[in-house]
Amino acid sequence: MIRFLIYLSLSLLSVVTVKGQTIKFSPDFDLKSSRTALKFETHSFQGSIKAGPSILELNIKNVGRTHLSTQDLRITLTDITGRGIRLCTDLPLKFAPGDRQKIALHNCIKDRGLFFLETTYSSKAVFKEDAIFLKAKEWVLSINGEEIRFYTDI
Repeated sequence: MIRFLIYLSLSLLSVVTVKGQTIKFSPDFDLKSSRTALKFETHSFQGSIKAGPSILELNIKNVGRTHLSTQDLRITLTDITGRGIRLCTDLPLKFAPGDRQKIALHNCIKDRGLFFLETTYSSKAVFKEDAIFLKAKEWVLSINGEEIRFYTDI
């Protein structure tokens, strides 16, 4: 219970800190349709992605036939050049076929952000200046080998 309260407190703190520092997504190169949430569907999963510089929120539904655990999921975020990071979660979650879970993921290397960004920024302007390279950049989120391709925007 204490771990959960600590996790909840840190999550709320990170939400307050990164307000205005969200990353937008587009399913294709046309960034006119970019949004703060990206819906996706693979063979085993469906759901949506939201992200900031330190947390990637995965709202995921298990549409496969096997029980899953976040400890068993191999989740990576890779850019078009092949550089990538492994994503981890602090709380182990289990979900059966048909179950939906909200998973907060972060870079497995502590003190490093997502999308090759810092974990926090002092202002929205500083964030936008540092994240300019994210405009129209292709990424792949891989969940147990199933790929979700998308483009980022700020």
